[in-house]
Amino acid sequence: MKNSEDLLTVEEALSHLKAAGITQSIKTVRYYIRQKQLPAHLAKPNDRRSGYRIKRTDLDNFIASRIPIWPEYVRLKKLEAEKQI
Repeated sequence: MKNSEDLLTVEEALSHLKAAGITQSIKTVRYYIRQKQLPAHLAKPNDRRSGYRIKRTDLDNFIASRIPIWPEYVRLKKLEAEKQI
């Protein structure tokens, strides 16, 4: 990973999943993690209280697996952001 901006908390991932219309529940996000549908790593090894961290690319791949148009949406958002700089 390049930097900490590539990692999202469960709460941050939830906001992206809400925007994509996949879920409104943090419990569901944690379920996806426990079922290994959404790759995540503990912030501190062997300490679940530290919370999970999710790579942004893993989250995008997870969303893309449920919404086929998602990769195009992400590409367009990146282009928009580049134009505003």
